[in-house]
Amino acid sequence: MNKIIVNKIKCKKCGDVIESTYRHDFKSCKCGAVAVDGGKDYLRRIGYEEDYEEYRKKYIGNVFQSFNLVNSYTVYQNVELVLLINGETRRSVKHKVIDILKKVDLYKYRHTKVSKLSGGMKQRVSIARCLAKDTPIIIADEPTGNLDSKNAKSVLKLLYEISKYKLVIVVTHNFEQISEYATRRITMHDGSVIEDMKLKDKNEVKEVNTSKFKKTKVISNLRLGIRNTFNIVPKFLLLTFVYAFVLISIVGVYSAFLELESTNNAYNSFFNETDANKRVIVKKKDNSSFTNEEINRLKSISNVEKVITNDYVYDYSMSLIDYENIFLDSNFMKLEEFKGKLKYGRMPLNDNEIIVSGSKENYYIEDMGSELINKEVSINSGSDEIKVKIVGVSVFEKYNWMVTSYVSDKIYNYVENHVEQVYGTTKVFISDNSQNVNPNIKTSDVLSEGQVYISENYSYNCKSYNCMKDSLNIKFSNMYTNKEISLSNVKVYNKNNFKKIFGSEYDDMDTIYLSNNDYDKLYKNNNIYQVSLFVKDVRNIDKTMNELNDYVSFSLNSVKQDGALVQVIKIVKTIVITVLVIVLFFVSYFVIKLIMKSRNKYFTTIRILGGSYIEVKRLLQIELLNVTNIVYLVFLVISLFIKNDIIVSESIKNMLFYINLKEYVIVYLILSFMSYLTSSRYSRKIFKRSVITTYNEEV
Repeated sequence: MNKIIVNKIKCKKCGDVIESTYRHDFKSCKCGAVAVDGGKDYLRRIGYEEDYEEYRKKYIGNVFQSFNLVNSYTVYQNVELVLLINGETRRSVKHKVIDILKKVDLYKYRHTKVSKLSGGMKQRVSIARCLAKDTPIIIADEPTGNLDSKNAKSVLKLLYEISKYKLVIVVTHNFEQISEYATRRITMHDGSVIEDMKLKDKNEVKEVNTSKFKKTKVISNLRLGIRNTFNIVPKFLLLTFVYAFVLISIVGVYSAFLELESTNNAYNSFFNETDANKRVIVKKKDNSSFTNEEINRLKSISNVEKVITNDYVYDYSMSLIDYENIFLDSNFMKLEEFKGKLKYGRMPLNDNEIIVSGSKENYYIEDMGSELINKEVSINSGSDEIKVKIVGVSVFEKYNWMVTSYVSDKIYNYVENHVEQVYGTTKVFISDNSQNVNPNIKTSDVLSEGQVYISENYSYNCKSYNCMKDSLNIKFSNMYTNKEISLSNVKVYNKNNFKKIFGSEYDDMDTIYLSNNDYDKLYKNNNIYQVSLFVKDVRNIDKTMNELNDYVSFSLNSVKQDGALVQVIKIVKTIVITVLVIVLFFVSYFVIKLIMKSRNKYFTTIRILGGSYIEVKRLLQIELLNVTNIVYLVFLVISLFIKNDIIVSESIKNMLFYINLKEYVIVYLILSFMSYLTSSRYSRKIFKRSVITTYNEEV
């Protein structure tokens, strides 16, 4: 026989090189896959052909001094656990567990959590679990160390009964306690055997086949995963918080970029900020007026929320002013259009009472809202004003620089009749010379039809000769119309004659004054030539516009001025979301790792009971995926409630506005993939070291 030079081996899994230098110098690598024993006296290597953890799984059951039970489980569940892990079906498990619990006298405690049991009873549960594993060898490590004498004797009696059909090895520092039961005593010191003594004839143990374990059933993994999801409430709540944070972060950032893509990124002269994204402008192809039947047809389109026939009011604002401390630019809508909730005040009861609605970012609305109640203000059109009283204030979270006033039909008609320009271009021509763009044009009751007054400062021509000899042409055009009037009765005013002509103090603005009839000819239409549709779902606005093929229509998207900016936003969105997901993954993994660290003992127990890397990973995957599903389901329900105004949260509603089904699916897949990666990384971390090393650290 050749002399053994060295007894060492390299693990192909973890790369550890381990060496045994003397007899019974048993060493294993950090992952537990290989081991050496014997030094130069004899050669013994475990590994490769027979995995070390597989050996323990097939041959050895453990009873620990510290019990090593799952405290959040019941007695039944602790014993059931080993059978489920090792491939037993649920049907066969129930009968086995009940029989074993009766053997160890724990049947009546089967539904009791082990955390409520005494030390002696906990040790009985540990022994019952060994019996369920049904290995030929049971190693009891100081099984009576934490027990009083009465419970210690009871446990030893039980182990002795088991020794009649299994090999029971008891590791103890108190041999006198077990002397009456022991058949052989082996004394060790510093890793060496110093005594090996036969005390009495050993029990005749029939030959027992090694346990043939199967893979854990899928349904068993699901049961255990669901159980583990809720078994420790603080852990579940912390995981829920982490996943909720990740979900909200992704959705919030993603929706913000979608909103940037969907809004006008450069100034346009056609729309103000009142529901601009939801608005579609509609005209007839022949520029003729709409009939009532055609208006009703537009209202019947499925995605249309409302139709505004006098929509030029939407593109013009007037001031709410009390000449002391209030000055608000406001749009105007009919009172029947108000769908919000009042924060202060009440609904209007007469024609001259109004509701003011605006963003909480607006100082007057948020900070002075209560002070606005019963405040008398003037609606100032620039050429005229009318007194109204604010009786209600509504506050919303979506930022909008403009205020919306909800008014009676009487006030609305006043506003409609005092609209001067509709984001259009007005050009004044004197003797075919263009003099100004968008001048101030007002009406005056003192002027008759055909008569016009202009400021002497308006044109250098007025200083060179008598303007009254020339005709004045005013041309107005916007996205809706093109109008032109020619006036020959031109007069000039200045600061010296202004009060004599108009009966009021001089207005130092260079304004052109027309008669009421001439103003209407320029700016007003008696018929409906153009309307605005407001869609329910802005994401389907293109579909709605396709239903308007018989008309000329366009939305905000069609008047965007900078398509390149949108492309830049899309590129930045992709980069930011990708980086965000990566950062969130590592942050969430670090936090989840800290949360799961408290459960290292549980996963170590799973390994001791025979659970493999794959089975531990599956359990963890199911647990994290359950939390993902719960968080996501709650998110969907809350989103549905907010979108339908069951729960009022304007900020969240704005965040969810641009998210469609595809985005919901993508977000869910991201969360699920993060759960998969987290469970895989953490499982690998658990199995990097041997189960005994991990157990000793946890204990």
